[in-house]
Amino acid sequence: MGKWRDFTGFLTRYERFLFLLAVLAMTHEVFSNSWLSNEDSPAHLYNSIVARELFLHPQSSLGNVFELNHAIVPNCLGHLILAVLTAFFSLEHADKIFHLITILGMCFSFRFLIRQINPEQPFYSWLIFPFINIGTFYLGFYNFTLGVVLFFLTTAAWMWAEKKTHRIWPMVLVAVLSILLFLTHLIPFVLFIFVAGANILIRFFRKEFRIAFINIGLLFLVIFPALILFIKYFTRRTAAIRDLYYWADSGETFDSFIRLSHLAIHKMEQAPYALFLSVFLLLMMCVSIFIFFWKRKTQTKDEKLRFVFWSACFAFVFTLMFFLPNDFGGSGALVYRLIEISWIFLLLFLAAGKLPKIIVGIMAIVSLSIGIILIQIKTDTMSNLNEFSKKAMGISNSITENSTGVYIPIASNWLLLHVGELAFAEKKSAMLSNYETTHDFFPLLWKKTFPYNYTIGGLASEDIPCTNCFWPAQRDKPEKQIDYVLICKEDVQDSSCYNRLCDTLAKKYVLKKTEEPFYLYQSKESAAENR
Repeated sequence: MGKWRDFTGFLTRYERFLFLLAVLAMTHEVFSNSWLSNEDSPAHLYNSIVARELFLHPQSSLGNVFELNHAIVPNCLGHLILAVLTAFFSLEHADKIFHLITILGMCFSFRFLIRQINPEQPFYSWLIFPFINIGTFYLGFYNFTLGVVLFFLTTAAWMWAEKKTHRIWPMVLVAVLSILLFLTHLIPFVLFIFVAGANILIRFFRKEFRIAFINIGLLFLVIFPALILFIKYFTRRTAAIRDLYYWADSGETFDSFIRLSHLAIHKMEQAPYALFLSVFLLLMMCVSIFIFFWKRKTQTKDEKLRFVFWSACFAFVFTLMFFLPNDFGGSGALVYRLIEISWIFLLLFLAAGKLPKIIVGIMAIVSLSIGIILIQIKTDTMSNLNEFSKKAMGISNSITENSTGVYIPIASNWLLLHVGELAFAEKKSAMLSNYETTHDFFPLLWKKTFPYNYTIGGLASEDIPCTNCFWPAQRDKPEKQIDYVLICKEDVQDSSCYNRLCDTLAKKYVLKKTEEPFYLYQSKESAAENR
């Protein structure tokens, strides 16, 4: 028994250094691969570069097609960071640095929040390690993932500022963080307001009316700037966009939550570990509830309130999964995000409990082990998938600057949906098949009118619906062929639509370069001009 106490004492004494080593292990994939491919990151990189070019060089030829979204939208901080990074680093290094910022931010901001919830047990902060592999991060939902990091920071800063006697500068910090939180994503921003507001409500239950009313005023002041930005953003949206919504299937939502399938999006080998983690954490939740009621008489009032507060927060977020629409106002995959948020709130709920140290230690070891295993499986998978990014970058050498292009993925692999956009990003070419410009919550928009009616050898985007790419037609403008067509042919289709595209390319374009499965075609008009 004495040796066990010495061992646990050693772990507690050097926990912060062990945590740093564990965080270092979580960054393994960043340094193990030349690229960190995911679904949307090439689109974010491309649009960040274009937005920066338009801001610094308004007369750029990119301005013939794109314009900056002058509204302050709640989905732009990630693009701003990428715009700065790509100004100093190559695309692959900028993306890796962004990954590193997010991974480190997730670990340390969660730890900061845990220290506010349960300062006597830092090992709860180790529960975040498997969730660094969360699905939204690797689908390329950069702003949302960054929003989760800022949610941890802002909530922790609010709880920390509440304890301070002199609150002016701490509350200024919270106000700045709340603005940054708004600029990432609305879901984490609204959840911060909910948690801070619910925390004030607890003051009323404790009959601390004076403190409660002071905190209401302070919360209003710190979120007021972000609230004004939100109102301006929401009211300027058209009714057609605001009223667009649909719901996900409740059964599928519950199944995804139980299986924790969002941790296993790269390879089926990850699924058993995700399911084991789900069962383990849900079992720990039951154990935590049992111990709470078993030892409630020995717990302080603060400990009871802490447990009830975070259990209520988890229950609220969990319920939201089944009542909020999956798509609202043009922003999709909301339920997907809420499932991940629910698991994060479950971790906070566990941290609010008073579990024995040995159980907390076991939870920390299991979380770290599964986190490392998931990252290793993903790293091995990425070594093959990253070849696509390298090939797309190799294509860029054959694309001229000040040109126009489209990327057409004919592939079932979701990682290939945007990867070809890296070729156009490298040469700052105006890529017309740009899905972000169709939404008003991204920093880049299409111009209302183009100088030409761009086509692929006379084909408008609606003439080839099988390509799943769209650009606005300008019927009243002179027709001009798009300079480059980059096709990813992983799953070759046999359809009249696809055959029509191939026939047009054979007549109007020349095959410029091949990096299988990528095929770059250049219009004969453009090729003649470049001679």
